[in-house]
Amino acid sequence: MLKRIFLCSIILGIFVSCFENTKIKKHDLHQKVFINNKEYTLKFAYAVKKQYEYARKIENIKPKYLFTIGNGRDTLLCFPIRIIEKNNNIYVLDQGSYSVKVFTDSGKFIEKKGAYGKGPGEFLLPIDFDVSESGKIIVLDARLFRITIFDDSLTTILNFSEFLHGVRFSSESDFLILKVEQERGISFLQKIDFKGNKLIDCQNIFEKHSFDIPPMNSSLQGEVFTSRNNIIFVPYFFNHFVVFFKNGKFKYCKEKVDKVEIPYITFKSLKGGAIFSDAKYLKKFQTTQTAFIKNHVLYNYTELRIGKKRDCLIDLYNLSNGNYLKSFKFKIKGSLIRTVFSKNRIFIIRPDGSIDVYRVNYGE
Repeated sequence: MLKRIFLCSIILGIFVSCFENTKIKKHDLHQKVFINNKEYTLKFAYAVKKQYEYARKIENIKPKYLFTIGNGRDTLLCFPIRIIEKNNNIYVLDQGSYSVKVFTDSGKFIEKKGAYGKGPGEFLLPIDFDVSESGKIIVLDARLFRITIFDDSLTTILNFSEFLHGVRFSSESDFLILKVEQERGISFLQKIDFKGNKLIDCQNIFEKHSFDIPPMNSSLQGEVFTSRNNIIFVPYFFNHFVVFFKNGKFKYCKEKVDKVEIPYITFKSLKGGAIFSDAKYLKKFQTTQTAFIKNHVLYNYTELRIGKKRDCLIDLYNLSNGNYLKSFKFKIKGSLIRTVFSKNRIFIIRPDGSIDVYRVNYGE
């Protein structure tokens, strides 16, 4: 009997010990900000779970060239900034022509949505867009402070008073908006329906005292996604990503395998407002250029820049628990402006405005 009690106590002790080790410990995670030479500290409102391992398990891949859209000498593309592959089509947000251009799966032009101007379906500074499963197109204009939704022949316009950085469909009837600034009592990430009604406020990234700091949170820029009723925020300049429940409450936050410090940010006040002025850290900081989700796995693209050297990596994370899985490494020749990924293709935006399209096999 005593032996059984002793054995049970040992098993219970091991269980409790394991449970304690899985608890999330509150880290003193913060971001340093300098405004007019005065230092501020922004503290994050959540704890960050550490990865079990940080050494990358790298598999080398060789993207296969398929074709090029545009040639730099025509007017097919002027200044493409975002690309989405969906519904067997390629959608390109061409900021230089103030429109979204639609191409076939093989790169043949189909149509364009939008033009220069302030009227319905027109843009002055389109900075982000998304495409729904049924083919609806949503475009964010930073200068007009509005969102335009194209649905067949119907064009819906929603006006906003604050500066938005990102927009993503969350269903066929609502979408997510990502704000640059976190204001007092206002969420930086919200779900909105097509009538402009707010459906969900996600919990804010920074603690309440950070609201007393002058508005400048450009560090909140990043990518937003939905997957299996979760909302995922992948910041550009943080070394972690955040997963929310469908009601906007924190589910968990997990470190990336990028073992780097969160960079400080410096602003200088001008007549037009505060601007981001110090980007020296970008020479060594690993920045998220783009990401996508496939089968509830986050594919996070990272560039490690050391001088002229650039390593292109895709890190995979299981979104059920945030654990790192493995990485893919590849090389792209020639100068480029941006690298964009889909589930089986890589799009390379070249300085002349053309887009090189590659097929990639992630070994699945």
